[in-house]
Amino acid sequence: MKTETKASTRKAKTEITKEQAVKKTKQAGAKGKSTKAEVKQIAAKPEAKKLTTAKAAPAIAAKPSPKRIAAAKEPKRIAAKKQEAIELKKAPKKTKKQLAAEKDAVYDLMNLEDCFAVLHAHGFTKQYWDVVELLTYERDVDEIVKRLVEESEPQFADATYEKDGCDRELVERLVQFVRSQLPISAPDFADLCRMIDESLGFEAGEEFGLNSEEYLKEFHLMEKLLVIGQRYHLDSLEKVGELLKHSVMDFPAHFMKFAYATLPQYQYKDVVFYEDFMYEVLGQFADLYGDLQLELQLDVADLYIKHGDQWHGDEDYRYLLRDNQIKDYIYYRYASVYLGTDLWKAKEIAKSALACVDWRYRYYDALCEIASMELPQ
Repeated sequence: MKTETKASTRKAKTEITKEQAVKKTKQAGAKGKSTKAEVKQIAAKPEAKKLTTAKAAPAIAAKPSPKRIAAAKEPKRIAAKKQEAIELKKAPKKTKKQLAAEKDAVYDLMNLEDCFAVLHAHGFTKQYWDVVELLTYERDVDEIVKRLVEESEPQFADATYEKDGCDRELVERLVQFVRSQLPISAPDFADLCRMIDESLGFEAGEEFGLNSEEYLKEFHLMEKLLVIGQRYHLDSLEKVGELLKHSVMDFPAHFMKFAYATLPQYQYKDVVFYEDFMYEVLGQFADLYGDLQLELQLDVADLYIKHGDQWHGDEDYRYLLRDNQIKDYIYYRYASVYLGTDLWKAKEIAKSALACVDWRYRYYDALCEIASMELPQ
């Protein structure tokens, strides 16, 4: 019994010893594996250092939101009062006198372009040059207006200011507008002839103001005769008279005589202007050139001398004395112009004349008288 117990005890110890050996073996294997893993970990590259992020900026405290202002209370609505319908009264009809005054006021504000615009809008068909053509030959303004109305569209003849804003009176104003822009027109012929007749009876006096006023008036009359000749293509003053139905042949000589008496009190430039103007007149009218050319040349030479331009005046006289059959008259005019300013020169001119002028000439005695004058001591 004791032998079996010892044997079983030894057997149990042997089994325990085997188990412990197996455990040690397993532990040794596990230990070897862990050692290899540690070696691998050491052989691997070390991890890169992580960069630390910058510290965040301190947060800025937000401003406190403004306090809300309490909205004002809406005003109490006032109930709208009911408006009673107002009955519009018709404007009273204007009287003829009121319409006439209104029309005059409106027409007075219109210029030439306005007149044409308003008239064309109501059937008026004529243009500016149509009116000019009628004013060139028709003396009666009423007849001109009548023709302009009749030659337009039919409805224009019935136009009234109250209904259309224009009427026949606006055509009359249109004609006057155009007429005022022309230097001369046929309706002016009667007044022109009357004024020329009045001037023919005017003689230069001692009062400069009256003489000057008359000179300007006669200058403009002469200018109108020149414009008529140019515009109507008339080369003689006689034809101008036929157009005017009134003779004007005496007026140019009268005007030259008046200018000769008046221009010494004017300025030098006025003499130059007068000379140029009168040569234009003589160039337009052939029947005046032969009669007045020499007289104009002598007048202008005298006027230059009287204004102190002796050189210019002497040159004109020397030119006239070259080839002229009436030397006695020219010498007499030449010597006479110096009598009031230079007696010695007047005597010398008269003595020169006596070398070619004898008793047969009309102005011989007058030249002898000047030549024999005594000089003042």
